[in-house]
Amino acid sequence: MDATPSAKVEVTVRDWAEGARTVREAFAALGLTLPACLPGEPEDCGHGDARDHYASYLGALQGHVESLIEASFAGDSDALDEVYRARARHRAIMDDVLG
Repeated sequence: MDATPSAKVEVTVRDWAEGARTVREAFAALGLTLPACLPGEPEDCGHGDARDHYASYLGALQGHVESLIEASFAGDSDALDEVYRARARHRAIMDDVLG
């Protein structure tokens, strides 16, 4: 999904599926497994289209990462502050990219 500021981006089913697979790979990098259950995949779950899977996977990834942050830095306010500053910097960059 190529995005430039102020450009309307047409997202295709193929784009959503590619995004969902990329998020699934992020889960795998964290040692977690999500089934190959997109429409047309071997374990097709029948629960929505590629966009639904992409949204679900992103939400699950966000929840998992937030849990990791809380468990890893509980009681370390300096480290948590750095995590949240880094998140804010990244969001600002993505806001510029996605418009």
